[in-house]
Amino acid sequence: MSGRIVRGLAWSGVALALLATGWHLLGKVDYDTQPSAEVPSLSTVLPVNEADQALQDGVQWAQAHNTTQHRDCKDALGNSLRAMGCHRYVTAQKVVPPLVKDGLTLPRTRDCIAAVHAHYDPSLQDAAEQGNPRVVSVWTVRVVDPLVRQCNNIDNLRILRDVHEPLGRLNTMLAQVRAGQSLSEADLVTLRREYPEVELFRDNPMRTTYLTTAQNLFDLMGGRQQVFPMALPGAARDGQCAALAQQMAELKKAYHQNLNTQSASQNQLLADWARTEETLQKVGCPTLH
Repeated sequence: MSGRIVRGLAWSGVALALLATGWHLLGKVDYDTQPSAEVPSLSTVLPVNEADQALQDGVQWAQAHNTTQHRDCKDALGNSLRAMGCHRYVTAQKVVPPLVKDGLTLPRTRDCIAAVHAHYDPSLQDAAEQGNPRVVSVWTVRVVDPLVRQCNNIDNLRILRDVHEPLGRLNTMLAQVRAGQSLSEADLVTLRREYPEVELFRDNPMRTTYLTTAQNLFDLMGGRQQVFPMALPGAARDGQCAALAQQMAELKKAYHQNLNTQSASQNQLLADWARTEETLQKVGCPTLH
């Protein structure tokens, strides 16, 4: 037994010696440091990923053809990876307004709902154009509808101030006119300020009562034009309000940009500002926020 152990140790020693010699000789091998015909250098360029290249080709095709419609991608490129690149390019061109994170900071439920749809509708329309109705359905149910319901909280919180209390004042005005009295200028200013706000309130029984009562008042006074003498009929009033809102924004901007100019210029801007505000009221435009 002891002899076998001795022989085993001896052979192990020989093996270690041979291994050490091999490593020593390996370190002395003279490798070529320059490429040659026999030993070419390895490529330093990463191999092309065919899938990524196809996607990029699709993007470039869409750019070259000024593509703005998903159907053009499908008609020209089918369902290939190049088509997917084209679709990505078209989607990237969509204008998506940022979502107002805290919808309750907006002045009205209608404004909040409009902001939600302005943000999500372009993406939902894009998905529909690509033939993904399930995406539209899922996002509408899980994201858009809950946000719209949250928007309702705005009007729920302001109903006392913007509908209930104005209705009380409106009933007082109606009683005055029925008694043969005319509305004062202060009454008219109040009515011009409050009526447009109630119009913009979401559907509610109290809103309906206010608008019906207001119509009774208008009829007794000889028509709505007695309260809003500068309003165009029907939907044309919306265009008036939009133009006046733009004019007001420009006046405010000019006023703040010229705070250090001559007082005459500032006085003129202030006069134009006041005149525009009065016009807004006499047209029946909602309060600007």
